[in-house]
Amino acid sequence: MGVLAGGVLLAQYAFNTERVGVMKDDTRHYVQMAEDFGYLARFPYMFRVLTPLLVRLLPLHTLMGFTVVTLAALWLSALLLYALLRALDLGPRVGIAGVLLFSCCGVTVRALTTPTYVDAVTYLSLVAGFYFLQTGRERWFAATLVVGILNRETPILLAPLYLQQLRAAGRLERKDLPRVAIVLGLPMVALLLAAVAKLAAAGVLLTGPWVPAPRPRIFEQNVPSLQDLADIYALFGAGWLLAAANVRRAPPLLRRGLSFGLLVLLQLAVARGDESRDLSFMLPLVLPLAALEFRRLSGLQTAALTLACVASTINFRWLLLPTTPVRYLVVALGTLAALGSAFWRRRPLKITRVAAIP
Repeated sequence: MGVLAGGVLLAQYAFNTERVGVMKDDTRHYVQMAEDFGYLARFPYMFRVLTPLLVRLLPLHTLMGFTVVTLAALWLSALLLYALLRALDLGPRVGIAGVLLFSCCGVTVRALTTPTYVDAVTYLSLVAGFYFLQTGRERWFAATLVVGILNRETPILLAPLYLQQLRAAGRLERKDLPRVAIVLGLPMVALLLAAVAKLAAAGVLLTGPWVPAPRPRIFEQNVPSLQDLADIYALFGAGWLLAAANVRRAPPLLRRGLSFGLLVLLQLAVARGDESRDLSFMLPLVLPLAALEFRRLSGLQTAALTLACVASTINFRWLLLPTTPVRYLVVALGTLAALGSAFWRRRPLKITRVAAIP
């Protein structure tokens, strides 16, 4: 599985994407943070220190360091996604199909196109969080939150899912509250220590930082363009539709994970113009829900559905299909083929394993 995932990711990086936006907007801040730990970016980028710090520690040129960290994080995310699908009792065939879809979908292509984002490490922390909750490894989950929050604030949105898992396992009583407080409090402590270290490195720990505020702008509620909507759809393509169709028959972890998905959606209230990036963090929820559909199919049907789902995620970042009308046609055909493959001769789905934190 590691060879397959690595090969597909390297092929996508080398032949199907080109680097754009590597020093633009927030990526510019991350690059400067990697070159100078004391650099004070404006909020919310200032304390997203993990990826820039990893890049800084590598004996490589800054851009190459970001590329290595991004590729490694995506590769590990693919392996943990496979492990998560296996832990959900979906079998190796479904796990392989899920990894192939992840390796080609809009989430991954975006990260490979602009490796100076910190998103790839966040994807890794989110998939790891779901996996450790499913397998009942509370200490590893706590470590994931601690590490993940140093990269981006999004992993803390897993807290409600953690509490739901504990409640389902009967481990959310009064005697358990100190342990729960430690698990949820450690990430806050880690973030505070990172902030102290960064402000000290900048020499403003006692005086307080001064950073430029973003330029004021008048709030505008624009109607999304066709490309904006296509960019959001391309994150998971037909996977969006398959995931929605499988919510009612999903295993407990994924049903409870809807709380995480709702919190990701609520971020859109303060993320005008960056909707597709914020929605990309629904990866550990949407892809497993969509992968439930593969369980119903034969080997040949699984291959057909995987290919159709990949086709439905094609977007403007794909170099192999540079013509817009052709891309839209392939996406439409892929979506129709995916829906046809998924819903033709459906067999009842049986989930035999129900896991929570023991």
